[in-house]
Amino acid sequence: MPWSPPSFEAPVHDPRIERFRDRAARIRHRDGRVGTVYFAVSIEQARPEGHLWWRRWSAPFSLVDGYVWGDAEVTSTLDPSGRYGPEYRVSYQAWGEDLERLLDEADRGVFTWLEEVWQLEWLGDEEMARFREERRDELDE
Repeated sequence: MPWSPPSFEAPVHDPRIERFRDRAARIRHRDGRVGTVYFAVSIEQARPEGHLWWRRWSAPFSLVDGYVWGDAEVTSTLDPSGRYGPEYRVSYQAWGEDLERLLDEADRGVFTWLEEVWQLEWLGDEEMARFREERRDELDE
């Protein structure tokens, strides 16, 4: 069995996924909480089985990998001191059915985060450039 994935046909491309490629958006909750989410898009292949000399690979699939920034109330990250204020970053991923839901929700201008619906507002070009500059080290990880 191969050490690297065999050739597969590329996954069916949904043009809506392009709006997520290296873009950020502000998310707003109806109770006033505000955060920022950054998205990156890649094509991945999983190795569902295999060990040493035998491996089996999945067909390629689209993956939206993201980060959500905000205080502890936005990211659901508990501060040991019990205070809110510092900004936290948590990971977010979507593929398969979750990716379809993400694309459908983005068409309606919403984003589901922590099982709650948030308004999704894409950053403009100038704001996006500032965001990339401020978060350069975190985005390059």
